[in-house]
Amino acid sequence: MQEALIHGGIANDVGVEIAWTSSDLFTDDATARSMMAGFDGLLVPGGFGENLTTQGLDEDQVCIGDIFRVGGATVQVTQPRQPCFKLALRFDDNQMVKAMVRSGMSGWYLRALEPGPVEAGASITLIERPNPQWSIARFNGLLGRRATPAEIAELADLAGLASDVQSSARAALANTGKTAVKATRSD
Repeated sequence: MQEALIHGGIANDVGVEIAWTSSDLFTDDATARSMMAGFDGLLVPGGFGENLTTQGLDEDQVCIGDIFRVGGATVQVTQPRQPCFKLALRFDDNQMVKAMVRSGMSGWYLRALEPGPVEAGASITLIERPNPQWSIARFNGLLGRRATPAEIAELADLAGLASDVQSSARAALANTGKTAVKATRSD
């Protein structure tokens, strides 16, 4: 529970913080491979602090609000993952966090809708996709620019989005002239 309180807690509504990193991309993507050069020994499942590592899913394919059955658990995607200073410490590289944000390969956070056991090799099945227009990649794109008023309005009521991000969007809508939505800092 302490981990959930420090690394996500309210951002994930029920205090369940599970981060997925699409680290399988590091073997297929030339930019990612060059970014990770020299870190081979650290590129293992869990190496980015994630609790689950997937193959075949990435930030372009996963959307805010997606509901998955993973092993015996049912989970919902709540927001992109944002790395913290601990990643830089692990890799002994002060630029690692910025590099991960620039790459767009963030992973994502989940909330448990129905707890259950998850073991290595468990199947991952998409059950519902309420927001096909809001991929993790699209949301990550907001981090480098101001969201448009239309995007903010969508985020304010986006099904499955972490409640604190929705609150930030609602506050931005209430403040005329301000269009920035603060992405939640979770790791």
